[in-house]
Amino acid sequence: SSDKTVKLWDAASGAQKSSLEGHTYSVTSVSFAPDGKTLASGSRDNTVKLWDAASGSHKSSLGGHIPGNPSCKCQHTDEDGDEDYKHNPMCPVEGHTRAVNSVAFAPDGKT
Repeated sequence: SSDKTVKLWDAASGAQKSSLEGHTYSVTSVSFAPDGKTLASGSRDNTVKLWDAASGSHKSSLGGHIPGNPSCKCQHTDEDGDEDYKHNPMCPVEGHTRAVNSVAFAPDGKT
């Protein structure tokens, strides 16, 4: 969405369930994990954000070549809401230099 949000809708009623905010530019792609518990969103802000699909809470951000992350390490938000740029072997992201146009999960939901 060009309003920088991800909207979740009830398919039966058409009512909006939630609006996920956190991207700084247009959201270009969304994908649910196979188990339906996690939603990934890609944006023109060069990030992929992971969300808890049930609560709509932000789980983590996978950043790339963006201000504040010069070494291109994975950007995560810890439990306190602080941005963290530690290397995480479960997240070997090298970093995007342009918009993220599409996101998808592997069928096993692990990547």
